[in-house]
Amino acid sequence: MGQPFASDALVLRILGHGESDIIATLFSPVHGRLSCIAKGAKRSRKRFVNKLELFSRLQLLLAPTRSGLLRLDSAELVDPYPGLRSGPLAYAAASVLAEAMLHWSRENDGDQYLFELCDWAFGRISHNLRIPETLLFALMKLYSRQGFRPRLDRCGNCGKAVSGRALFLPGQHGLACPGCHPRPGGASGLSLSAETPKALELAINLPVGKLDRVRLSAAALDEGLLLARRYGNFLLQRDIRSWEVLEAVRAGNWANSSSGGGSARRNGEH
Repeated sequence: MGQPFASDALVLRILGHGESDIIATLFSPVHGRLSCIAKGAKRSRKRFVNKLELFSRLQLLLAPTRSGLLRLDSAELVDPYPGLRSGPLAYAAASVLAEAMLHWSRENDGDQYLFELCDWAFGRISHNLRIPETLLFALMKLYSRQGFRPRLDRCGNCGKAVSGRALFLPGQHGLACPGCHPRPGGASGLSLSAETPKALELAINLPVGKLDRVRLSAAALDEGLLLARRYGNFLLQRDIRSWEVLEAVRAGNWANSSSGGGSARRNGEH
């Protein structure tokens, strides 16, 4: 077995294990995705109380074990991001990002940029700063970082600049102009106004500290979030379950969505 090591990490998922233990899945800037067991965490009144919370940023001391599951020996709060657990919109948006990070990250594959991106987004959402936009921009940067930057400035078929409405085709990783795809309402793609791809292209190019410059109308924001969901589903070949909850919350259907509430919470329980 290896030596104990310290790591900064974001908590992406929490699972109960037996009567007293907790298994946490984390993202570390150096070690990538980590899974660890906190022995006796459910009963601890000192070591882990109020620390192993979903979305929190922690400084950890971890030790390898023969089982392959890391043992969590200590945890110190860097930032609990309490706002992420204070309301349905913030919780749902953070759950979408955490679930995406779970699927995109790998063990022993750290990424400082992705860690800082996720940490930035959790901080913004926790402080109720343009929650849907923050999630949208973080996801577009996540896809681009993983090598799937969508082409949003011109048609992916003919190369012409697109000035009006265009169709976003996930399978082609970009836009198709009306000439190359004459039926913009076709089921195979997503019809976008001229505003949406321009705003998303700008968001991908800007550093996170300047993203407040990017403004979207309500309609463009809806289009952008739908694009992020469909493109992410195509890339992963699976759906992010928390999207359903986020859409229910934004539509005002949270109180009437019994399956939605369970789906949001499952991100921290499954």
